[in-house]
Amino acid sequence: MIEHPQSEPILPPVTLGELIPPALSCVQDHLILRVSFKTESGFVTVSLVCDTGAPGYLYLSEEVMHMLQSRLMEDEDTGVRYLECDGRKVPYTPGTRNTVGFNLLCRFGLKLSHPRGQSPTFSLQDLPTIL
Repeated sequence: MIEHPQSEPILPPVTLGELIPPALSCVQDHLILRVSFKTESGFVTVSLVCDTGAPGYLYLSEEVMHMLQSRLMEDEDTGVRYLECDGRKVPYTPGTRNTVGFNLLCRFGLKLSHPRGQSPTFSLQDLPTIL
């Protein structure tokens, strides 16, 4: 924790072990998908966290929404915001981080694999060729 030298700490320092008993703590691994989106001025590469606990399709940070501004649309009748990918409309939600949610992972054909004695892997069987 970084504090200003003259400030009083609000709470005493606490270790993670004190917050979460060792028997209940676990390590979280995240699947990261790096994709390049085609824009008018070239390509924008974005890292997206694959989150099966996120119920939507796509969550974009303000910074990425600004970079993809020319690709983001809104349906006038429904008000749904979307990004067109390979001729298909992908709904997106403004977020604090860039995330692929459960619905889009299903659409992209998420496949998880953990062969005995090997590292776990994942693949997307139906990822569009042009994003």
